[in-house]
Amino acid sequence: MNRFTLFLISILLLNSVTFSQDNLISGRVIDATTNLPIVGCEIISSSIGTITDETGHFSISSQPDSRIVFQHIAYERRIMTTHEVSETIKLTPVLLSGETVSVYGALRTQSLLDTEGGISVISKRQINQASEPHFQTLINNIPNLNWAGGSSRPRYFQIRGIGERSQFAGDGPPNYSVGFSIDDLDLSGIGMSGLTFDVNRVELFRGPQSSIYGPNALAGFIVLRSNDPGQDQDDYVTLSAGNASTLNMGTAFNLHTSSTLNARVAIYRGYSDGFQYNEYLDDPTTNERLETLGRLKIIWTVQPKLEIKTTLLAVNLDNGYDTWSPTNTGFTTYSDKPGKDSQALNAAVIRAEYSIAPGTDLFSISSFSTADMEYSYDGDWGNDEFWAEEPYNVEGWSYDFFDKVIRTRSTTTQELRLVHASKNQSIHLITGIYYKDLIEKDDAEGYLFGGDESELESEFHLKNRSAYAQIDYSPTKKLSLTSNLRVGLRNTDYADNKTTTFSLDDQLNGGKVALLYKIDQRKTTFINAARGFKAGGINQHPRILDSNRPFSPEYVNNYEIGYRGVSHQGMVSILAFYTQRMDQQVSLSSQQDPMDPNSFTYYIGNASKGHVYGMELEFRRALSSRLHLSGTLGLLESKTEEYSFEVAPGQLVSLGNRAFAHAPRYSYRLGVDYDLSKTISFRTSISGKDKFYFSESHDQVSQAYSLLNTGITYSFSQSLDMSFWADNLLDTKYAVRGFFFGLEPPSYTEKLYMSYGDPRHYGITLKYKLGM
Repeated sequence: MNRFTLFLISILLLNSVTFSQDNLISGRVIDATTNLPIVGCEIISSSIGTITDETGHFSISSQPDSRIVFQHIAYERRIMTTHEVSETIKLTPVLLSGETVSVYGALRTQSLLDTEGGISVISKRQINQASEPHFQTLINNIPNLNWAGGSSRPRYFQIRGIGERSQFAGDGPPNYSVGFSIDDLDLSGIGMSGLTFDVNRVELFRGPQSSIYGPNALAGFIVLRSNDPGQDQDDYVTLSAGNASTLNMGTAFNLHTSSTLNARVAIYRGYSDGFQYNEYLDDPTTNERLETLGRLKIIWTVQPKLEIKTTLLAVNLDNGYDTWSPTNTGFTTYSDKPGKDSQALNAAVIRAEYSIAPGTDLFSISSFSTADMEYSYDGDWGNDEFWAEEPYNVEGWSYDFFDKVIRTRSTTTQELRLVHASKNQSIHLITGIYYKDLIEKDDAEGYLFGGDESELESEFHLKNRSAYAQIDYSPTKKLSLTSNLRVGLRNTDYADNKTTTFSLDDQLNGGKVALLYKIDQRKTTFINAARGFKAGGINQHPRILDSNRPFSPEYVNNYEIGYRGVSHQGMVSILAFYTQRMDQQVSLSSQQDPMDPNSFTYYIGNASKGHVYGMELEFRRALSSRLHLSGTLGLLESKTEEYSFEVAPGQLVSLGNRAFAHAPRYSYRLGVDYDLSKTISFRTSISGKDKFYFSESHDQVSQAYSLLNTGITYSFSQSLDMSFWADNLLDTKYAVRGFFFGLEPPSYTEKLYMSYGDPRHYGITLKYKLGM
């Protein structure tokens, strides 16, 4: 931002201040997200203080060029000089007062207190306290959320025990139980692009969200929203350095071009060596993470009734992938052909809002994206010298495998949504239509389909068309009823270079009914019932019979009852749920040719049902003006009913009759934030998960674990902060993915191999606010 622009902004701010001859300053304090007045905000200038009234207004005497402090327990503290104080002061909320926290990811914006369902909101403050700007650092903040390793960054998630753990070449179409989006851009299945640099909030919706988001929301949906342009957003530069060769840097700033056109730019680059050491290659960088992000967000107020928000996003993850080892020790590898887990994403989102009439708005949301990905790995995890040693003794032949898939995905979406509110706000009507066109191409080579093939070129073409409607009705001030319905058609076309072509059409319908009761202005209770769906698909194995090639959609029925309460000291949310899974998609096997005893092939089919129930607790509490306590708890009991399939003629194998994979019975987090002084703050948290099954196909389990994170921040001035942080301070070794199979010659005895989460990671972060 040039000096001339800064000068103009300073003049505008100066002109907006109301001075009297006795240096009286007056203005209004409002919530930066809802624009509602903040009552009881403290304003301090030198030894003089006051608070805002019921309309958010204040007046205070101040000396020229003195500092004025605006503070409220539910908002981030803001310090300004008299020349910077404008007629309207915006404060950013924190999660101490659920009354002021809004939810944006649903069909309409509403207070968290007025929502009915399992929703977690991670604030800007929590995101900024994370050691690095990636969604991976926030996962343990959310109850009953898990993820599966096997990639350089989390991309496959499980909510309440439901969700995919991988998508290898030949695994079927890009169907997911847990959706993921950034600024209205659907990135389901490729969520490793979830960099949280300059992100304002994260919202996670637990339970089926199919009536809102469609087929990729059987178990829930994750929403990231970046900062909009605006004077309430800081311009800043950050720099982080730490162990594992960590070096992260970024900047974000506003561009105020005119009163009707504003823009914000965010640029980030991060690096670490990935915590692995390849002993054979003597290389600590074979698992490195090199991640860059560029985002331009523009808001154009075309006219008072029309606003257009455009987001341009470019993310490049040039990550290595080398985490598996025959020795199973964790952070030493022996591969001679390390892999990659890279992703280059380019996208544009255009969101237009037009006010047709008072209380009636029309939204148009368009998105366009392309993602080029490579996922490759050393299939034997070793090298010739390693396998020639005892006890393997491989001589005279080479035990060497390498798998690689080049994947490209092109996605176009268009949504039109009409939102109408009655004059007394007792009725909200929402209707909309949605279209999505996705093409995903794979070019794979390696050990495919259990060794039946060595290369595959394939293409999935998915088309989603749906219409939805929602009505929110409040017959009284205390009672509200919400009902929504989504009706859709999903078309899947498949073709590959093995002469296989197949098409499938699915009718996908879902909905939700909810009842919310306001006990008073600060407490609500609710109950809901929802039906969610996951689309069917097409098995890709070239030898499979056409009768076994398609599999049908999976459905869930979900029931929840919950309570939320807020106060100026904190908030609490508790919810109990029960979910039934129907036509569960599972891995089966059958003999494709009755004359060929070797024609047994694994494929996906609908052969089981299951259930899961549990509870979720979230709370924050201000024990004093300096000490804050927060925590989450997720409890989970799941079961897949027993199902059987043939592995040889007349030989049945039974699976199921146990908990879901990657469904720990408990997950928790407990955090403490303490302000040691006006300039020094300390934070620490402990989080953990119970043991869980690694897969549906075997009974190997992980170990329960707990992780200790801590940090301390020193504010040199209003402009400069320095933070020391440490994640996994005790260097706990914990598994995030496990495979059970025979790898090691000559016996190839089946055993459990695991990959592990990041070890101890520590460093320092500097943040400098520009223009302060």
